[in-house]
Amino acid sequence: MLSAALYITAGLCLLYALFLSDPKNGSPFFLVWYVIAAAFAAAGYLTAASLWQAVPSWLLIIGGVILAAAAVLLIFAGSRILSAFHLKTPEDLDLLIVLGALVHPYGPSRVLQYRLDAAAEYLKRNPRTRCIVSGGQGSNEPCPEGKAMKEYLVSKGIEAERILEENRSESTYENTLFSRELCDPEHDRTAIVTNEFHLWRGMALARKAGFRHVYGLAGKSKAVYMPNNFLRECCALIKDMICGNI
Repeated sequence: MLSAALYITAGLCLLYALFLSDPKNGSPFFLVWYVIAAAFAAAGYLTAASLWQAVPSWLLIIGGVILAAAAVLLIFAGSRILSAFHLKTPEDLDLLIVLGALVHPYGPSRVLQYRLDAAAEYLKRNPRTRCIVSGGQGSNEPCPEGKAMKEYLVSKGIEAERILEENRSESTYENTLFSRELCDPEHDRTAIVTNEFHLWRGMALARKAGFRHVYGLAGKSKAVYMPNNFLRECCALIKDMICGNI
């Protein structure tokens, strides 16, 4: 029974990896699901063939410690990420910073559109609020993300003079670091605009970069991509903590 459950889980992870393998998704992180599928399949084989007894006890102990440590880190990171899912955003803030994401030749990716749509709605309700669109140009992008983001917001009826472009950043850390050069981080009441799974880390990085009054504004996410996005964000949060960015 256990081996069957492990094989089924491996199959589901494999199908999910195949689903995520569309080049339009932009990130190679989906490859981790092939690794997870292989791990579950191997565990299923060892269980079905009763081969666990042949594995040295010291190796089982090391494997158990590694798995336990990984689980603790993921739970810790996941709890932080989830805590920002339902934050309320005050009205009439001084500034929004929209974090960049993949841009296709035909425009912003869907995940980026969700961020921009949330920003556009807020900017229409709050005509005093300014906006920074932050993102450089990746090797697979036709133009800097900031440029495409500004064009999208203007197409949604936001005045161009309210939008500042930051076109150098290549990571969320650099988004906040370079955006501070275009505003007054000590005094501006600022909302970080991104998808809900990305919000806690974006806000934490902004505080680390010197923003004193930080809020969050969440765009939507598609539920089918949430397992991949959530796992990827947990890994990114752990990396940023190890690197001292947060």
